Amino acid sequence: MHDPPLTFRPATPEDEPFVTRLVPRFVEFGLPSGHDPARLQVSFHRTLNGALHRLPAGHAFYVAEQAGVSVGFILLEVRDDPLTGARHGHVSDLAVTPEADGRGVARALMIRAERWAYESSLPYLTLSVFATNARARALYAKLGYAEDLLRLHKTVAPDVASTF
Repeated sequence: MHDPPLTFRPATPEDEPFVTRLVPRFVEFGLPSGHDPARLQVSFHRTLNGALHRLPAGHAFYVAEQAGVSVGFILLEVRDDPLTGARHGHVSDLAVTPEADGRGVARALMIRAERWAYESSLPYLTLSVFATNARARALYAKLGYAEDLLRLHKTVAPDVASTF
């Protein structure tokens, strides 16, 4: 038995309950040390809610649906590369429902992102992913995404000033 086809539509403010329900998915895989899951969820919610109500020009926010049921979303931004200054697309946030895990929804959302970038004349896409999110990293690798800049993180101890 095959799943019904996926469709994509622009997200609207009415999608806020659906999007909010998926915010915990951003931290459920375990976070690198020094990251507070509750604070991150607040930050994700703020970003996503802001985009639902005031999407900047050129950006895109899509909801994936299957048989009329929302199963995932992706928020896409236009950014300037910090190293070259080149305008490019950036996958800000992507989440799928637990029921959609393993059914190709995230992959389809990423392909939709590539189509958006192409249609927007953006030469490439970037994204950030927590090092601990092995499942997402594996998907991105299968889709041809390669590491090009690593961000390192260290929590600074209160006594750091006394070490010099």
